[in-house]
Amino acid sequence: MLTACEHCGAPLTPVEGKNYLLCNYCMSFHFPQAKKDGVVPGNEFSGHSCPVCAHVLVRSTIEGMEAFYCEKCRGILLERRNFSRVVELRRAQSREGYQDYVPTPMDLSPRNLKCPGCRENMETHPYFGPGRVVIDSCGSCHLIWLDPGELHRIESSR
Repeated sequence: MLTACEHCGAPLTPVEGKNYLLCNYCMSFHFPQAKKDGVVPGNEFSGHSCPVCAHVLVRSTIEGMEAFYCEKCRGILLERRNFSRVVELRRAQSREGYQDYVPTPMDLSPRNLKCPGCRENMETHPYFGPGRVVIDSCGSCHLIWLDPGELHRIESSR
C-alpha cells in the first residue's frame, strides 16, 4: 500500500474518479499497481473491518469508482450504485469475451457476515445476473460484498 510520496514523503490523496494518487505538497502523481482483480488500493484505511476475516479494509478504486478492499482475503466492498457501474464498465472492456459456465449448484447457506457499515447481518443471495455468483448485501447501507473472483465471474459471463 502506497502511504507517502516517493519524492517528498508527504501523504498521498486519492483523486476522485481516477485510479491514481496525488501529493498535495509537491503535486506529483503516483500510480499504484492494480491487483489481479483490477482493484487499485489507496493509501488510507477505511475504518471498516472485513466481514470475512476482520482485517481493516483499505480505501481503493476499481474502474475509477470508490471501493474498499481487504488485502488479506482480497474481498471487495462496493456501494450498490458503484457495483453496477463497475460491472457495466468491465463488461464493456472485457478482452476475454464471454465464457459459458457449466451450471453448478450454488451454496445459499447464510454466512452470518456483519455489514461493515451498520454491523447488522448481511443477506446472502444469488446475484440476479450472469456468473452464477452468490453475493452478500446490506439493504440498509446499500453495500455489496464480493469474495475473490466473483467480480471476474460476473463480468465475463452472459
